[in-house]
Amino acid sequence: MIYECSEIILNTINKLQSQTFPPEVILIVDNSNSNLTKEVIQGQGFQDVIYHQVGYNSGPAGAAYYGLKELTRLGYDWIYWGDDDNPPRDRHEFEDLFTGIEKLT
Repeated sequence: MIYECSEIILNTINKLQSQTFPPEVILIVDNSNSNLTKEVIQGQGFQDVIYHQVGYNSGPAGAAYYGLKELTRLGYDWIYWGDDDNPPRDRHEFEDLFTGIEKLT
């Protein structure tokens, strides 16, 4: 979820794409009223980023509702919910999560 933080979003996308186990797709749910974030993202030509502008500030719960619903509709079983200003701490975070899951099964 993002709200009027276009200067942060590129860094967050980079950290997600730099994971040792990167996501197949990144869905940006934008609660902003302006088109600034949309323009920043579209200007980069990302192949694995889907952008959706809510059109109003639906808050974290509204953005989560849309994001989880859309990614489930697209057939994804594993969904990482993150915030633009709280990206993964290091490059191995997703790999570590799946390693933990494998140990449990």
